[in-house]
Amino acid sequence: MTPGDIHQPIDDERRQVCRMIDRLATDDDLCQRLAKSRGWKKETIKQLALEGYLGWHDSKLAFIYDAGVKLRWREKGERVIRWAFGKPWLWRGAYLTIPSRTKILLCEGESDVIALLDAGAEDDSARLCIAIPSASTFSDGWASLFDGKDVTLCFDGDHAGSAAADRVGNVLSSHARTVEMLDWEGIRRAC
Repeated sequence: MTPGDIHQPIDDERRQVCRMIDRLATDDDLCQRLAKSRGWKKETIKQLALEGYLGWHDSKLAFIYDAGVKLRWREKGERVIRWAFGKPWLWRGAYLTIPSRTKILLCEGESDVIALLDAGAEDDSARLCIAIPSASTFSDGWASLFDGKDVTLCFDGDHAGSAAADRVGNVLSSHARTVEMLDWEGIRRAC
């Protein structure tokens, strides 16, 4: 299942995405403010904008998917997440088609991917960091994209993350070469 099977953007949506990307990619002050407030590296934010996966729209962070746009912001102290248009897919999922990307770090959310990128997880050119759109969203139709790949599930250690890791792990087990789950408890003990 490809992004085109999920959502075909109209011209206005394409133009909106271009403006979102341009707004973030060309505004160093905005990148710096985002980096400071989110604890991310400015360079990572800018690179993701240049890749077409991160943007800015009406004072909201735009996670640009190959099949739509998810906006995230705070309102009255509460985190708000809404799809501007399109449908959920895999964030940065198009990179799965690159044959040399065989070591996949599959995260529960985009912020986790950004943290991994900041830490240099993709310094190994075989490694790819991507995210599912939420703990409750993974289509069985996406599993074939992981054929022959080594997948590490980097989901949160909470109940929703554990349930998602079990479900996604089961779906991927018949497609991926290997499927492992990140052991958060083991990492905590080691620190």
